[in-house]
Amino acid sequence: AAAFLMSNFQANLRALFQYEPSDLAKVVSQLNKRVMDNAKGEKYITLFAAVYNRRDQSLQYINCGHNPPLLMSADGKARQLELGCCGLGMFRDIPSIESGSETIAPGATLLCYTDGLVEQENADDVPFGMQRMEEVVRERRGMSVQAVQDALMNAVIEFKGEEPSFDDTALMVVRFK
Repeated sequence: AAAFLMSNFQANLRALFQYEPSDLAKVVSQLNKRVMDNAKGEKYITLFAAVYNRRDQSLQYINCGHNPPLLMSADGKARQLELGCCGLGMFRDIPSIESGSETIAPGATLLCYTDGLVEQENADDVPFGMQRMEEVVRERRGMSVQAVQDALMNAVIEFKGEEPSFDDTALMVVRFK
């Protein structure tokens, strides 16, 4: 059921962005209605949606209940992209949607991830956490996206040691030029 919901969601996402790419709030509202229609209120989806404009180097985003992505500038200053709304499919109509906007300077890195990365615990039941994630990214800024991604995954594996992974982990690293 979850795979079917996600497959349907991805098709709707592609179709809506094809026709409404600049109106994120409208896309999110329409996606919410489609998730609600398909899942009947029994499941919900978290999502980070963003549109980047290369001409003016602006990023418009809405975080729909997902782990807040990390945006790190070339000089190592970091912030989380938290503005948005609840997860999709939680309510028939989303109570409020707050769009975020960031100006992206060259060399900035955007890190999107699932909770399996930051919530992974070690033998002492300590989670990997946002601070460790941020440190790994900061130490490797300027390196290739692949190097950042590999270093982060290796850091989580080393941190957890023999502890089992209790959740899946997805990671996307983007570098702006």
